[in-house]
Order: sequence, then structure tokens, then C-alpha cells
Amino acid sequence: MTMHKNNNESIGNYCIYAIFIDIKTFKIGKADLDRTDKDGIPLRIKTQIKLFRTIFSMSFVNYEIVFI
Repeated sequence: MTMHKNNNESIGNYCIYAIFIDIKTFKIGKADLDRTDKDGIPLRIKTQIKLFRTIFSMSFVNYEIVFI
């Protein structure tokens, strides 16, 4: 049986990240470190940052990788 990476029990190279909006923690999530853009940012984090910058256009949105 093949396990896909959407399963919480999958084994892979993951990190835990936090997204901050105006210095307050807004979201904590899990991202795959094997899927990154050319700058080395995991695609999941980049997608979330883009979404939150669109929704909260007047706010400061940033992220931090908390645990690898």
C-alpha cells in the first residue's frame, strides 16, 4: 500500500512553521522541505504568505520555521 504525503503519518522531510501578522502568531502549520522555490522557501509557506498578504493587505505578514 502506498502512502501519500497528505497523510499525517507519512514520513518525509517536514518542518513546523509559524505565520505572523502584525507580530501576532496567526497560523502554525507543517511544510514539506523537499518542495521549495528557487530561494529555498517551502512552497506551502510561500503559498500561505501570498494568500494572507492578499487578504490582509494593510498588515505585515512574515513567517518563521520553528522546528525542523
